[in-house]
Amino acid sequence: MKIKTAQISSFLKDPEPARAVLFFGPDASVSKQHQKVLASHKGLQYEDITVETFSADPDSLLQHVRTKPLFGDQPLFRLRSITDRQGAKLKKIIDSLEPGDFFVVEAGDLSPRSKIRQLFEADDYLAAIGCYARSPRDIMRLIQDHLSPQGYICDSDALTFLCAYLHKAPHMLESDLEKLITFKGADKSISIKDAKECCPEDMPASFEQVGHAILAQQPKMLADALEGALEPNNAIVFYRHLTREFLRLLDLQHIVASGTPLESAMSQLRPPIFWSDKDRMKVAFNKWPEQKIGAALKALHQGEIDVKKATIAPESLCRGVLQALVTL
Repeated sequence: MKIKTAQISSFLKDPEPARAVLFFGPDASVSKQHQKVLASHKGLQYEDITVETFSADPDSLLQHVRTKPLFGDQPLFRLRSITDRQGAKLKKIIDSLEPGDFFVVEAGDLSPRSKIRQLFEADDYLAAIGCYARSPRDIMRLIQDHLSPQGYICDSDALTFLCAYLHKAPHMLESDLEKLITFKGADKSISIKDAKECCPEDMPASFEQVGHAILAQQPKMLADALEGALEPNNAIVFYRHLTREFLRLLDLQHIVASGTPLESAMSQLRPPIFWSDKDRMKVAFNKWPEQKIGAALKALHQGEIDVKKATIAPESLCRGVLQALVTL
């Protein structure tokens, strides 16, 4: 069955009677968010099955889905980066599904003629969810859905600012709102001053230069960019800027892994990559595979925690993390 945009939110909370769900489309950040919501409502953690593993042994997918662990919860199995090349093998598995079976399939952009897309849209026991760039109205609804259940209320100026800001970086929506909640604490009223404090609108040129140096893995360039740039009050802003850059690069890796050529994948990112930045992004794409990006994101997260607890100069801690990243 085809899940329409207005139905997605309620479906993710209760996907019955679907036995498998396909997430497809050009916006990897939207797909990632939808998948996260689905897993959260099921109370499960994902366990990924690569397209290579599936192609070599398709029957292993059902074996995983139907094997109950002796200890702990059953993971939610996710078949990643699927394309129509695996369509016949996937159809064979789907034809064997029984009540109680459930798994997730992740794909890139699929045309309406895609065999996999048609398979999931036509069957009442399957579901297909298209993942496309969010409109400002979608962003506003997601902000309210995230903040309201916890009692937080944005004034109109703050909501307008957050919508515009997060529309440019939708992959950061959840993490930025969580930082805003942590910042406000027991005070449930969010003003535009609060929003701008947690979501700085513009990055100084030095921030961009540091990001370029790290993604290109150029220690000398990093040293020049850091000269006079680090201050006691901007270490966390450096971390958050770099986190955005790495998440954007991770989205690109996922789009290419789904079978999309690199040039086309760069145009699918939201917002798109400027033509003047494309060569730089290609270099970064080749230097930072998914596993390495994961290590960088972990280091940045830990770095922010350490700065908040620091008893020594935060800029010194930040410099150490950035110097480690550039040679990771």
